[in-house]
Amino acid sequence: MDKIKLIPMVGFGNVRFGMTVQEVKKILGKPDEEVDNDRLGEDDEDTMITLYYDELGLSLSFDKLTDFRLSDIMTEGYSSVSMEGGIRFGMSVEDVRGLVAKADFGPMEESDLDEEEIGDNDEELTSYDLPEISVSLWFKEDRLDTIQLGPEYDENDNIVWPKK
Repeated sequence: MDKIKLIPMVGFGNVRFGMTVQEVKKILGKPDEEVDNDRLGEDDEDTMITLYYDELGLSLSFDKLTDFRLSDIMTEGYSSVSMEGGIRFGMSVEDVRGLVAKADFGPMEESDLDEEEIGDNDEELTSYDLPEISVSLWFKEDRLDTIQLGPEYDENDNIVWPKK
């Protein structure tokens, strides 16, 4: 896969939210790293499996609460990855805001980052959510650095898996 285009609430290429670990491995091959029982919180039910594909710049998470189906896609600063609507790494907040409006992705809302997400990073880190399309965008020093996608949710907060 040379270029990856992330499609909000769907996935990328032949990889779709709702797939199992085995289905994703069949498409992408063996990951560079696989972390089982990665903890999301303090509850034992909050565990996941995360597959890391370093060359693609992707981490794919399969949450126990969703029966270990693909429920989170994250990528950081890879030039071969873009998001539908023309959003690319390194763009400024204002440029991304303009593309979000043009693509009619809904409001771009600044969100709070907790200390765990910020870590020891001295750089200015800002996060924006696009709740209508289940996307979070993280900016370091006003440049897009991280894109995180999730599946679609209905009005009752149930996941609506994309059609394959």
